[in-house]
Amino acid sequence: MSPDTFFRLFFAFLVIAVLGVRFYGHLKAGSFGSRNRSSYDEGRVTRLLRPLPVLLGIASILYIIAPELMDWSTLDLPVWMRLVSIPLGLIAALAMTWVHMTLNKNFSGRLEIREDHTLITDGPYRWVRHPMYTAVITLFVAVFLLTANWFIGLVGLVMNVAVIAARTPKEEAMLVATFGDSYKEYMRRTPRYLPRVFG
Repeated sequence: MSPDTFFRLFFAFLVIAVLGVRFYGHLKAGSFGSRNRSSYDEGRVTRLLRPLPVLLGIASILYIIAPELMDWSTLDLPVWMRLVSIPLGLIAALAMTWVHMTLNKNFSGRLEIREDHTLITDGPYRWVRHPMYTAVITLFVAVFLLTANWFIGLVGLVMNVAVIAARTPKEEAMLVATFGDSYKEYMRRTPRYLPRVFG
């Protein structure tokens, strides 16, 4: 088996694993049924970039089943660099699983608050306020290295960074409006995306 074939197979595994985790998260949260939730404006950046995941999905499928069709965006990355993507991708998938298991019914892919929403500060939320965003960025760094494809990896990474940067303040304002001083205190003691190394 050639290195390229191995990396494509691992990418396919990673895609299936992440989609499975997301499906599990939506299932546990009851996203597929009726929901008693208050929705908030996602913002202009999210709305503008909404078609891009569809294009990235098509590009990912082509990379897996007909990689020659994605040669136009291939980068010449060394094998050792692409191998780094394997533990990164596994860490990201496991982190996403941990987040979903911790959030349970509180998860939503959109800015929403459900009637019985609770403030989660344990599990990965003990270390950072937005562990899902940290996992997503880690995942797309892994995808970029794994696929050695600037369209799939780099465009996906830039898109997610832009959406997360625009969405985080809105999400935090929503949580402050819902939980008040409890969330403000949580914000004070817990960093946004990366855990504190010291202290």
